[in-house]
Amino acid sequence: MAQRYGSTYSPDGSPKPPAKPEGAGTPPPPQHRPFDGKRPSRVGARSNLLFYAGLPLSWKAFSAEPIVMAGYLAALGCLVGAAFLTREG
Repeated sequence: MAQRYGSTYSPDGSPKPPAKPEGAGTPPPPQHRPFDGKRPSRVGARSNLLFYAGLPLSWKAFSAEPIVMAGYLAALGCLVGAAFLTREG
């Protein structure tokens, strides 16, 4: 037969949990983070340079006719998307 589930926070469960001792509400001290004291790699900075590849397209887009502007903006979106995906790995 199935048994009814009962837990501390269930409506028909056991009584309230025991009170925490004094000072138990303070957060634990911060733990060591894995990237503390490490420098970012130079490859990351190089991949960020790819975002600047689309700047000429944005300049040309806003000085062109509407149909050509749409093409330039689509190309700009592709370049920025490719740079983002390259950076994320």
